[in-house]
Amino acid sequence: KATLDFLKAGGRRIDTAITYHDQSGIGKALKDSGMAREQVFITSKVGPGFPLGYQDTLDQMAENLKQLDTAYVDLLLIHWPGPPGKSTDPACQSPNTNYTHCRLNTWSAMEKIFKDGTAHAIGVSNYEIDHLQEILKTPGLLHPAVNQVEFHPYWQERDLLSFCQQNNVTFNGYSPYAANDWAAYYHDWPHSLLNDTTVVRTAAAHRRSAAQVVLRWEYQLGLVVNPRSQNTDHMRENVNIFDFELSDEEMTAIGDIPKPPQHPKVFQDPHTIP
Repeated sequence: KATLDFLKAGGRRIDTAITYHDQSGIGKALKDSGMAREQVFITSKVGPGFPLGYQDTLDQMAENLKQLDTAYVDLLLIHWPGPPGKSTDPACQSPNTNYTHCRLNTWSAMEKIFKDGTAHAIGVSNYEIDHLQEILKTPGLLHPAVNQVEFHPYWQERDLLSFCQQNNVTFNGYSPYAANDWAAYYHDWPHSLLNDTTVVRTAAAHRRSAAQVVLRWEYQLGLVVNPRSQNTDHMRENVNIFDFELSDEEMTAIGDIPKPPQHPKVFQDPHTIP
């Protein structure tokens, strides 16, 4: 229902993965919407929780298409640079995993998927500069179109953002509100970016919501942003950030918001993955 509501609210870009356990519902929502497939941009992923490696990646892609009930995805990402899981690929098998070779074998499968036409673009997610350079410095390999990374005022990898922009890799930020998907339900997340005084003051000045201000801040930095919501009103807000602009002073003030002492980063730090 959330996907169908999102499409009715004007959303046209959907981010999913096998591990989200929502792909069958997304496929059904797209059919129920009556929209043509080419009107909706679908991103899916391979791993984690499922093995990396050449054949395992091809097998996961086949399952993605089956669950989504589509002939292609618009963008396919390697979800994490590791761990590789219980892979059939020798380079990915523990205890002597060669992480670089495992990732490159996985990328070779991604290239095949792209050339076969079942993914119209390929990229990576949670890749740091060292992980990206494995692909960029290997002659003959296609470069990733996208790197999807956690990014918000509490966790700003400006060096990674600059590196991606310099190498024509679109920087796609997720978790823009600096909270996991369950924070709103359990009320125990240790901080709230959307209640930060700088964000609230800026939102009031523009007669916008705090969420819209954070999304606009990321957009003006050059990011493609992945907000998530099951609230229809919030969905409409999330796609309505293009008719106002933050000043340089406001951009700086939001970028200078101090990190909280607990959980400045929501998910695992990819720097820990060799």
